[in-house]
Amino acid sequence: MSFDAQAIVRALRPWDIIYPFDTQVRPNKHKMWACVSRSDLWFYRINTLSYGEACYPLTQATHGFLTHDSFLGLSGDLIHVSEIALEHYLARQEEEAKQGIVGKIDAAARQNIRDRISDRATLSPAQIRTMLAELVVS
Repeated sequence: MSFDAQAIVRALRPWDIIYPFDTQVRPNKHKMWACVSRSDLWFYRINTLSYGEACYPLTQATHGFLTHDSFLGLSGDLIHVSEIALEHYLARQEEEAKQGIVGKIDAAARQNIRDRISDRATLSPAQIRTMLAELVVS
């Protein structure tokens, strides 16, 4: 391992973007994830294609870690991993520029994302409360 995945997990905060190996997509490959709860290790996936109103657009102009405009999926694909699994998925990233925390969701987008999370019928009230408590707008 060329970097310390454990240190990355310890440093991880809400709004941070990581680029782990994703075993929940077919085919399995590295995908960007946005942290929406550090305490529960919950993430939403960033995709190049929108799959409807549940996606929030992220522009490359305001998110320098993107190579092109993309979408934050806010639907039923909430990712939950254990700390040890997250360390393992991060450690599989061999491209140096994609190791660790690669960026953050732009501050200007945060309130809109919080509003969309509040309206998600695919989340329980407890999940919404947890995310909104951690996803502070600053």
